[in-house]
Amino acid sequence: ERKNDLEAALQFYDQYLDTHPGDNYAAKQRVRVRAKMLDPEALIDEIAALRDLGEEVSPALLPEYVRKLFESGQAPKAREEVSSRLGRLDGKMATQLAWICYKAQAYDLACTLFLAHLAANLDNRKYLVALEAAATRCNRIAQVIEAYHPHLGHARHLYGRSRSLSRRSRNRR
Repeated sequence: ERKNDLEAALQFYDQYLDTHPGDNYAAKQRVRVRAKMLDPEALIDEIAALRDLGEEVSPALLPEYVRKLFESGQAPKAREEVSSRLGRLDGKMATQLAWICYKAQAYDLACTLFLAHLAANLDNRKYLVALEAAATRCNRIAQVIEAYHPHLGHARHLYGRSRSLSRRSRNRR
């Protein structure tokens, strides 16, 4: 899958599931890979059909669905999908969606998602850089500085980052 050979990845998941049919993780990964293989319109139509039947979007499909909505120019719908779940997302899913929003230049939504799970990602430099960049683009630097403060005692690297953000904020005025 990392080589973007989705057909081969799908075959390996199918082979694995033939011998381990009860493995939920592998089944979810197979669903996710299949979703990646679909054209954006096909996946969006498929999920719309499921919704018509009263089904909720599967957590395994949600990141790819949101990505395809952004890619197909349906940003308002993608934003609605993410926003409607903000309080119910686990850390892993929220982080995946934050990166998708960040790459789609939905910086306000990315910033919200990144901030929500900051405590679990204090040592992730890429996470912090993306959070700060998103905050800069949507004028929420003060919120990031405020979010850093409770962690300054045990994550000392945030002190320098906080000071740098304060200077950056003053220079933008």
